[in-house]
Amino acid sequence: MSRSAAEAIRQQSEDLRDELKELERWEDAMQARATASPAAAAADSTAAAAAAAAPPIRGTVPSLKEAVRQQQQQQQHAAAQVVDPIQEAKEQGNLLFQRGRLPEAVAAYTVGIDLDPASAATHVLYANRAMCRLKLGEWAAAEVDATTCLRMNAGYAKAHYRRAMARKALGKLREARADLEAVLALAPRDGDALREMEVVTRALQAQRAAAGSSSGVAAASSTAAAAPPALKRRIVIEEVESEDDDAESPATATTTTTSAAAAAAAAEVVEETTTSAEAELRQSRIDADLRTLAAERELREAEARAEAQRAATAQAQRQRRHQRVEEVEEVEERQPVAAAPAPSSPPTTATATATTTATSPTASTRATAGAGAAGRPRARPPITADSLTAPTSFTEFERRFADLSARRAEQPELLPRYIALLNPSTLPRLFGSSMTPEILVGILDAVQSLPAPTALLYVSGLCRVRRVADLALFFTAAEKAVVEVVLQRLRTSAAASPAELAVVERTLQPR
Repeated sequence: MSRSAAEAIRQQSEDLRDELKELERWEDAMQARATASPAAAAADSTAAAAAAAAPPIRGTVPSLKEAVRQQQQQQQHAAAQVVDPIQEAKEQGNLLFQRGRLPEAVAAYTVGIDLDPASAATHVLYANRAMCRLKLGEWAAAEVDATTCLRMNAGYAKAHYRRAMARKALGKLREARADLEAVLALAPRDGDALREMEVVTRALQAQRAAAGSSSGVAAASSTAAAAPPALKRRIVIEEVESEDDDAESPATATTTTTSAAAAAAAAEVVEETTTSAEAELRQSRIDADLRTLAAERELREAEARAEAQRAATAQAQRQRRHQRVEEVEEVEERQPVAAAPAPSSPPTTATATATTTATSPTASTRATAGAGAAGRPRARPPITADSLTAPTSFTEFERRFADLSARRAEQPELLPRYIALLNPSTLPRLFGSSMTPEILVGILDAVQSLPAPTALLYVSGLCRVRRVADLALFFTAAEKAVVEVVLQRLRTSAAASPAELAVVERTLQPR
């Protein structure tokens, strides 16, 4: 009974509170109507004024929940009408850019950047401002804006492309090519990037050719300067006069003139011979230097090929080890079966012994042949770079990776080309939890030949793969050396921010 009374009291209290709130709303409405303009008040009809002036009747006013819901809707509508100043600056800059008012567009983007430099959408403003500065010919400022955008979002392809255009105009052809490779890694079918890649590659080739010709001329001039000056022989012609004070006879004068002309001709011949000998000596020294350089280059190439051959042989031996052990064990198991004598009379035992003796050489020959077949590398059909395709599963990738690793001695360019076909953002889904130390170290070794921005994308993708941090705990000294080479390249390049480097080091070099 007491519980029912308490519930009734609580219900009455809630009803009274609702009535008070309704009364307050009515009073607010009356005050608002009183302060309204006379023209608006006169426009109301008499019936509407009477209905509004009457006090609210309980049950006719909307409930408290409905009032709260309406208030929330009004607040949401008001919030939607509030314009984001950064978005407004971006839209204004885009409109000015479309109208060709580039300096004003730069100013609008700058206003948006200054409002919140750390906003999630600020990198787009940096990229758009870089585009405006490219149109204005401000190459250095465009490069700075694109670099700032990439520090905030390393996977923004437009920023890579715009920085490549700025660097191309500044003469930084190698850096521009690296940015274009990053664009093609993110968007392989980008037509503008493909065309610019061809232009930059041709410019690099022309630059290398010009540098090679100038270096050859410089080497020839330095060789000529280093050569000792050729000695020129001079013949002194002295005129011998007679001791007599008498005048020379016509015959004597003629003889003296002829001797002087012959001596002058001989001096010219000696000087020409000396000049040609000097040129031949210089050319012989240049040829000797070129032969020495060619021999040194061939020696380095031979050493590199020998090292690659040794690595491939070691890899092939590791792959064939299990197969060789299984074949030898199988042969050893067959030998006791052939040699087991049957429990019978002595002649039967002798026959079994003879059979064993006859069978043993065959088994030995088979074991030797099996071991020799396992030791010989199997001939593999050649693979072209154009035949490589991106894998669709880890099993396909593992099979192709093992094949290309075994071919690194003959075709070292195939494995980096195959790794470049992978999408860095899909590496966690491709590998799942099946990553192995051999594959991890092989990918890290292959990305060393890629540009620094592209290598950063692949290394960051590997750091998101499961079990990579656990595998890094058990790296050998050689594997740690490979990791250190990759990290050192990322540190020396401007592609990686300190935060990205910290994540990579924490994953691949755990303490």
